[in-house]
Amino acid sequence: MKRFLLDTKAFLAVLDGQIGLSDAFKGVFEAKDAVFYVSSMSFFEIAVKKALKKVRVPDNLADITKASGIQILPVLPEHALRTGRLPFHHTDPYDRMLIAQAKTEGMTLVSHNPIFKKYHEDTVTA
Repeated sequence: MKRFLLDTKAFLAVLDGQIGLSDAFKGVFEAKDAVFYVSSMSFFEIAVKKALKKVRVPDNLADITKASGIQILPVLPEHALRTGRLPFHHTDPYDRMLIAQAKTEGMTLVSHNPIFKKYHEDTVTA
């Protein structure tokens, strides 16, 4: 079983019918042994962006996520502490948390952002 942590943009793209996802990721997404996760930190990021009117998502996003089969990964103290040990290639707190979670949990990270590869070698481009 291979476990994948979707970054916020990849998560929203998957829920939106895989619009804009790479062919490489579409192949991974269709694999039978793949399990997909989204961080609770992504829900925080989405809530902030929704309040700023930068994204439009339904109010029942958590229910939609659960129905999709994507697992929700909680933010744990060890994830938060690991963010402080990451190099500072950039300072986006949402991204840093996802990177720390993927590293701590031994997950492959799925992201549109090429900077993620500087932190986590096991990254699939969405």
